[in-house]
Parts: sequence; C-alpha cells; structure tokens
Amino acid sequence: MKKFKILTSLVFIAIIAAILLTSCGEDSAPTNTNTGSGWHPNLNFSVGQQFVYTNDSLHSNGTTHNFTRRRTNSTIAAQVTYQGQVCYMVTGTTFDSTNNQSTPELPYYIRYEQNSGIYFQYGIRQLINPGLPGSWDTVGNFNVSRGSSYFISNINYSVPLPQPYGNVNFTGPLNGRIADSTSIQQWSNNASIPCYRIELTASISGNSQLGTITANIIIDYYLGYGSPTGIVEVKLRPFNFVVAGQVNVPQPGYDRKLYSHNP
Repeated sequence: MKKFKILTSLVFIAIIAAILLTSCGEDSAPTNTNTGSGWHPNLNFSVGQQFVYTNDSLHSNGTTHNFTRRRTNSTIAAQVTYQGQVCYMVTGTTFDSTNNQSTPELPYYIRYEQNSGIYFQYGIRQLINPGLPGSWDTVGNFNVSRGSSYFISNINYSVPLPQPYGNVNFTGPLNGRIADSTSIQQWSNNASIPCYRIELTASISGNSQLGTITANIIIDYYLGYGSPTGIVEVKLRPFNFVVAGQVNVPQPGYDRKLYSHNP
C-alpha cells in the first residue's frame, strides 16, 4: 500500500493542491439556484476575501475523518493581469499547531467568464504533467446542463514506482460535471453554506511489470455562492487501485473544508 500512496502523492495530490488553495469573493446577487444549459451563476470575486480551512484525511469508508491540527488561511490578494488575462491572485498559509509551524503556499490564479459561464484556473494541466505548457484550464463549465459531463484535459504522466512495478505511464481523461445546488455545514458554527458541487473525475490506467493498474479518482469541489462565494470544500473521495484486474489497494481520501470566512 505504501507504494501506491507514493503514486497518489506524485500524480493526484498535485491536482488537489491546485484546487484546494483556490478561493473566490463575495457574490452581490446570491440567487444562483437556477439549473439547465446556458444559465451562468453570478460569481463576483472580491479582493481581501478570506477563508479558513481545516485539512483532514478520510477513512476508506468515506465518512470518518482523521482530524489533524492544520488549518489553511487563503486570501484573494489582488486583481492582476496574468498570462494575458485579468484574474485574481490567491495566496495562502497553512499553520500546523502540533509544531507551531507556518508554511506559505504558492499563489494561484483564477478567473470567471460570465458570458461563457466557465470558471478557470491557470496551470492545472502542468500540475498533472509539468512537461505540458501552461494554460488557462477549465474547472467548472456552467454552460452545459447540470449533471452533464465536460472534458477538461488528458492525463499523460510517467511515474517511477518502486520495484516490482517499475516505471508506469498513466493516461486517461480528466472530466468535470456540475450537480444541482446543495449545501455544506461550516465547521465553526454549523452554518449552512449554499454551493454547487463540481465533480472532477480522473479515470486512469497504466501498464506495470505486474500488469495493468487502473483507478477511478473523484474530487468533489464545492463552489459556494451567496455568503460566502468561493471554494467552501474540496474532497478527494477514497478510492482503490486495481492491479491486473484482481488486487484492490484501498487509498484514503482527503478533505479540506471551510472552517470560517471573513467577510
């Protein structure tokens, strides 16, 4: 199992890291419960918007949290022009109270096109495969009907695994799907936070010396609208690696969830 945890950290935690640190601002018109093709929510980012997140692992049952003492503070730091687009720079710091250490996070860049209904983040494909050129990559496509799948990117990433697996090249599509509006409960006061759930699914496979390795990896990305508007939770669901169609290797999940926000 340890060998597969190495694989997870190299290929897919990178995807999560990009998404987890993304935050959005206040929405001046929090009436975003409409559904159907062509309806685009109002997502108005606000410089200075702050989010505090908890960071916990999930048991393979998908519901039991293994709580840590790490919290991440994210802020929309500024509106900037980056790679030809006016966007928002998001910065963050994670504090671990077990050793009183703070770790700065790399900045990320986000934007939303109201006319097209597409929410972008720069460089997601690079985090999957550093060899790819940087680009503004789709995270949420609100122009498609709720519940319909849309293509984000192809995964093509070579990972050197310990023996006896050898070097494995994983390929497969990364797709998205936006469900109808739902809500989560904020950790600090159990307040109900309305949001959309964007389901990001990576269906990957690769050939190893012991046979084909496959996995279906799903990230639930909750985008709040109203108070607050922004990323309110990102959850990696527990999943299994399947080796040669027989050996199931369960992997734990991960949950970064809104603890509080200001304003």
